Amino acid sequence: NGLNTTEETTEKLLTAAGVVINLKKLIAIFNKILTKINPKTIFGSAKNNKIFLWRDKILLRRKSKRLSTEKVIHFLKNLIIGTRCFFKIITNKDKIIKSYNKIKLTEKINNFKYWPLNSAALITNWFKNLNKKNKILFIIAIICLILLAQNLLVLNLKNKKIKYQQIYTNLIKSIEQKQNQVAANLLYSNEIGAKKLLNEIKELLPQLPQKTKKQKEQYNLLNGEYKQQLEKIRHVIKIESLNELANFTNLNGQANPINLIFISGAKDKIYVGDSEQKSIYSFDLTDNLATAITDFKLPIKKFNCPVADKNNNIYYFNLDSIIKLDAETEKITNLTINLTDNPQNIASASSFNNRLYLLDKQNNQIYRYNKTANSFTGMQAWIKEKVDFSNAVSMSIDGHIYVLKSNGELLKFLSGQKQKFEIEIIEPALEQPAKVIISPEQKYIYILEPSEQRLAIFDKTGKFLLQYRAGQFTDLKDFTVDEANKKIYFLNKASIYEIKAVHFEE
Repeated sequence: NGLNTTEETTEKLLTAAGVVINLKKLIAIFNKILTKINPKTIFGSAKNNKIFLWRDKILLRRKSKRLSTEKVIHFLKNLIIGTRCFFKIITNKDKIIKSYNKIKLTEKINNFKYWPLNSAALITNWFKNLNKKNKILFIIAIICLILLAQNLLVLNLKNKKIKYQQIYTNLIKSIEQKQNQVAANLLYSNEIGAKKLLNEIKELLPQLPQKTKKQKEQYNLLNGEYKQQLEKIRHVIKIESLNELANFTNLNGQANPINLIFISGAKDKIYVGDSEQKSIYSFDLTDNLATAITDFKLPIKKFNCPVADKNNNIYYFNLDSIIKLDAETEKITNLTINLTDNPQNIASASSFNNRLYLLDKQNNQIYRYNKTANSFTGMQAWIKEKVDFSNAVSMSIDGHIYVLKSNGELLKFLSGQKQKFEIEIIEPALEQPAKVIISPEQKYIYILEPSEQRLAIFDKTGKFLLQYRAGQFTDLKDFTVDEANKKIYFLNKASIYEIKAVHFEE
């Protein structure tokens, strides 16, 4: 007790000035409150607490020992090593992720690898543990499920087949209906409406299946009708059979003619130029006789751009000169001509009123020459404005001069000035035309396109009339027209073919 009293006195003397919380007093107050509430709930009297505290202090002093330096160093060393290893592990992110993924992947592989076996084993064991009655019921249930799945599958396939057949039938009906509408539009000359319907049919036809023989027959039937109606819209005169008049390989096995021209006179004849063989072949339409003019004493380079004058003289452009062929006597003479520069630039030639016109695509000009006894002189630049003849391929004259370009454009000139003129767009459009012939006596414009094996006919206002097509042509080179007899002649390879012209009735 004396010690406790001394402790209290000493604490009071050592207590600093100011507000200080006395923990012991707070505990004493708290004990009094608890005593009133529940006497048993007491932390201990002040006396007992004091005794307890002093006893602890004495015991602590007895047990306390001074730490050695070796123990402190050893402890710090272990602490540093452990901390370093810990931070090294947690900071190696890639290693942690790699290890984690490897563990997970191994688990997945093992689970996936043994899942069928484990599942099968579980199901087998479960089935073995069933009694006989349950086993029979289970087998019956499995069989019922299989039959149900089979029926559902068959029903689904049947429904798909019915739906597929319905779509196929509706598609055929739609195409047939549109084709009937096209026929009605053509009957009443409504080509715009017919073209619109044909474009719709063109999109529908590829949707028709062609797996079975019946489907292929149905497709061919509808596609054939579509092509026929398309040809009517395009005004196609299909040449089914060609009449071969002459094959010049019978005269010369190496014959390779490049052009032809028709001469009307006492005897109608066709003359064909062959530059490679330095020959001119003729075919008498009256006698059906083919002959060859060869052994020229003149230097022959080319038989290009044949033109005829009103006296039935034929002129061939021979690069640096003009070769004249008298159709009556078949006599050959050489005429001189003055050219500007490279004769290879001459794309076409034509004759009108005994004057010769040459189309120079390099200089974007048409040169006119006057004919004398033995030459063509007085070269004059006929075009009086800036034009582009870089892709010009042919020229023809009927009083106006027409120049055909390789893109299908046809230019019209009068007195050296370009006139407002366009030809109607046809289907398919002209993409690689090669030659144009204008009829002085008739109202027609003829344009040959060998790549499409066709001859397109226009009137002189530019309106499209029709087009002749022949799939038999394999190397179409040139054509000429006998308007008096309503015939057209084609040069294909080394042969002349004849067809009857029907456009005069349009």
